[in-house]
Amino acid sequence: MSEDPEVLPPLSKPRRAFRPASKSPQISPEAAAREGAILRIAITALGSEAAQTFLNTPNNQLDGRPLSVATNDAGGFEAVASAIRDLGRA
Repeated sequence: MSEDPEVLPPLSKPRRAFRPASKSPQISPEAAAREGAILRIAITALGSEAAQTFLNTPNNQLDGRPLSVATNDAGGFEAVASAIRDLGRA
């Protein structure tokens, strides 16, 4: 066996270790807080399955998908929360 070190091929360019998950813009912290809050309200009032259906189905009275409406601004959040309370009483 030879004492000479084994010659290895040249190393290739190192790969980037981190890549952003998405190039699309992320939602603001305020919008994320509204989204989480409306999810908790809906699940508490309606249950998991019904909350998912309600929040993701376009609603003519709310003029859009409730989850998007609630996330967009405080007024939308209040409108969706009110609709959830009304559904929870029904």
